[in-house]
This record gives sequence, C-alpha cells and structure tokens, in this order.
Amino acid sequence: MSKEQYDKIADEYSRMRNSTKEYVLIPTFKKIIGKVQNKSVLDLACGEGFFTRILAEMNPSELIGLDFSKELIKKAKDHNSNITYLVEDVLTLNLNKQFDLITAVYLLNYAKTKDELAIMCQNIYTHLNETGNFSTITTSPSLKPMKDFEYERKFSSVAGKKLFEDGDEVRMEIMQDGEKLLEVINYYWTKETYEDCLKKAGFKKIQWVKAIISEEGTNLYGTEFWDKFQKNHSTIGIVCEK
Repeated sequence: MSKEQYDKIADEYSRMRNSTKEYVLIPTFKKIIGKVQNKSVLDLACGEGFFTRILAEMNPSELIGLDFSKELIKKAKDHNSNITYLVEDVLTLNLNKQFDLITAVYLLNYAKTKDELAIMCQNIYTHLNETGNFSTITTSPSLKPMKDFEYERKFSSVAGKKLFEDGDEVRMEIMQDGEKLLEVINYYWTKETYEDCLKKAGFKKIQWVKAIISEEGTNLYGTEFWDKFQKNHSTIGIVCEK
C-alpha cells in the first residue's frame, strides 16, 4: 500500500485490536527483542506507536519510531510526545547513525518485489552497529490462504490461489465488533527468499522464532480456541545478528 493509502486508513489502523495481537503478537515481540535496557533502538514501520511504547517501557538509552505515514506518526506523537518519531521510508532510509537494536512488526511483508525486500534488508543492516540485532515479526512462510475469518482476521490470495507462492499478493482483512474494519494488501515471501535477502545484506546468523500464545491467552480462551492458529500460523519472528 502507498503512503497516501495508509494516511487514509490511519484511524481504522489505530483502532485495530484482536486476540492475536493481544495474546500472540505482544508476547512474541517481547520474546524476540531480548533485553532492551540501555540500548539504542530503532522501531521501523511503527504505525501509531503501539510497539514503540512497549519498547519505551523497557528503558532504552535511545528510542526512535519511524513510519512512512505522516498521519500514523501524528497519532503516535499524540499517544506519547516524549518518544522521537520520524516520517521516513525504509526503502530510502539514511539516518547517518547506527543502533544496537532495530525492530519491526510487519514490515518485510510489505515489500512488493524481491528487489524491494533486498533494499529493506540492506538499509536495516547499514543502520545497525557492529554487534547489533534486527528483530522482526512477519507473515509466516507456512501461511495458507483462509476461506473464513479466524480470530477476527483473514488472509487470502488476491489471485484466488489455494497456496501462496513467492511474491503473491495477500489480502488481509480485519473485523472488529462484528464489522469489517480495514483491508490491506501485503506480500508473501518464502523462507528461502527472506534468508537470501538477509544474508546478502550481510547478516551472519538468522534465527526463526515460532509465534507463541501467552499463558493469559490460553487461560482466558482455553487451548481449543487456538487450534486454528496452531494449524495455520500467520505470524513468525526472525532474529538476525550482524
């Protein structure tokens, strides 16, 4: 999606809440980022700053949230004016500084082509210091198109395919309070393509981290509630060492 399209859906995007965000994304994010205290951190594709605010609670020495949508950045600043937020595009990123940790929740899956994915990975690598890590959450390469909504969201093939292939458009639809909240298009990439781009950027070690369901989510809904998620993971973590 373009910057202008994200600007238009900023309100809807900011209101997005569902069970997978609360009980899968948050615990998985906390798992992959490790210790944050006294580290310099850059949070890419920060949107309205939801995960940036989680990082802020962990006492980093420096924290910058970055997104290419000026409307989402406005909302992020409204939530917490003490955090530094920038309107920047990862594809053209050049901050002339490096960080201990770079994070991103759903960034790489918005690369429209493998070339764009490679540029994102290279720019991220360039902005890490010599011992820095890149921790990200992206669409799982094992994801299969869904016929129906699961946990108030649905991932389907724009082309109507039964299985996703490298570079395919993925339609993500979000329901909230029984109504469709928003629809966005992102892109499916295989594990091999992700690793190829990350390795060519210079990353020495790439670790795939299975998404976890928090104990709170299991206690609240029961294990059977999460069966569909366990059978068709939409989310996965990646930790990359420079």
